[in-house]
Amino acid sequence: MAVTKRIIEKLKEYHFEFKHLTVLFVILFVFQLIVSFINKASIRGFLGDTQEWYQQDSAERLANLTTTSLELLLETIKSKAKLNA
Repeated sequence: MAVTKRIIEKLKEYHFEFKHLTVLFVILFVFQLIVSFINKASIRGFLGDTQEWYQQDSAERLANLTTTSLELLLETIKSKAKLNA
């Protein structure tokens, strides 16, 4: 309690005027803008990297699936040719 009272008394000693609050508001606003732009750039970069990774992964999976299907198809054709012979 004593600590809280001392803090309140020290705050009462300072006289905040409108210009102080205005400067504080402007500083907070500018800081928020900077953080927003950094966040926007980071998210844009992250989404771009994620999209590139997904496209690469999808292409590789499709290539593997196509290759496997062709191999099975060729093995089936060879097996039928041996049975007919």
